Amino acid sequence: FLWPGLATAQTVGLSVPDTTAPRGSVVLLPVRVDSSLTGRNVTAFELQFQFNNQLLDPDSVVLAGTMLDGSGWSILTNRPASNLMRIAGAGTTPLSGTGVLFYLRLKLKADGWTSFVFAEPTHNILNQGVPPIIVKDGSVSVTPAPAIGISPDGDVLAVGERRTFTAYSGQAPYLWSTTDPAVATITADGQLTALSRGTTHVAVE
Repeated sequence: FLWPGLATAQTVGLSVPDTTAPRGSVVLLPVRVDSSLTGRNVTAFELQFQFNNQLLDPDSVVLAGTMLDGSGWSILTNRPASNLMRIAGAGTTPLSGTGVLFYLRLKLKADGWTSFVFAEPTHNILNQGVPPIIVKDGSVSVTPAPAIGISPDGDVLAVGERRTFTAYSGQAPYLWSTTDPAVATITADGQLTALSRGTTHVAVE
């Protein structure tokens, strides 16, 4: 796609998409080239991104399956501040076409929403500023981590008594266990049997 004025100004468009994923997951955020680099003699770039470092942590650059895969380019990363990541690349083979320039590997640490922006024009350039670029910022939404519920959430049983436990908000098959099998055991279908006096927790994965 083209943003207003992109075609006439011969400006290269770069973008990151809006992304949603659960807390605790690792995602590959694509940095995209949206207008062709063919014939533009792009042999270097520097890009800098700003984000909420309480929610996420970009820890590396992934080139597999991108425009830089197998290009022989050198890629350097730097964290000038805890909420900034800077990526620089250079090579002898000019880039061509459109697609994913590279992926940023993000670790999602806490629930919430953060913008993910190209920060400071002086740190977002191709070559030494030619061709010029126009950027489209994205965002990352971190949702609560999935969890499995158990019913009942507590009970008192006599020795030899049985109780059926059920799981919800997960995906079968479930793996049941007790923290003290000497007190109670549980079968693969959630049937718990009390064996002796004491306390145990029921867990499910």
